[in-house]
Amino acid sequence: MKIKYSPKNNPRVIIIQKLYGFLINNEEAIEFPKHRFKKFIKEVVNGSIERNELLEDELNKNLSINMKEKSFDKVFQIILKAATFEFLYKPNLSIKIIIKEIVLAILKKITNKLDIENQNLLKKNIVKILENENVAYDIGSYRSAPPGLRIWGGPTINPSDIKLLLPWLQWAFEDTYKLVKKGN
Repeated sequence: MKIKYSPKNNPRVIIIQKLYGFLINNEEAIEFPKHRFKKFIKEVVNGSIERNELLEDELNKNLSINMKEKSFDKVFQIILKAATFEFLYKPNLSIKIIIKEIVLAILKKITNKLDIENQNLLKKNIVKILENENVAYDIGSYRSAPPGLRIWGGPTINPSDIKLLLPWLQWAFEDTYKLVKKGN
């Protein structure tokens, strides 16, 4: 039997919420209420806080992402740092699960601000940019599905290839999101 989590019970969403709360009010102690994955949540939250500079260095070194730039949304920074912590310090976790849940968290944050028409425009432009750059092909969601991207992470895919795709996704998104926000 497969257990379906609502977004509010998803451990990675809780991690993002806890880290954002700490960012806003770092004087207050972080509480970890009873949860099925309490130990995991606590380890990732505390580890991300304790190793903040190391995580920023890793992101800068491996993905050329400078977290000190003001252009990065705080929630997006938190998501990247938590994911990097999991990649580095939780090697037993499936990379497919980490990437899937992180991409879903990012997309939910972004798409909540856009109507369906603009979501479709955003998706189409990202797909077009990635195809033009020979980075990814046929990653757009099916017509009958909600706007989104399909990234296959099965056993035939090397996890390092997915890691290489992430900066391209970020670049394509940022480039496209500016146009969609302006109404172009």
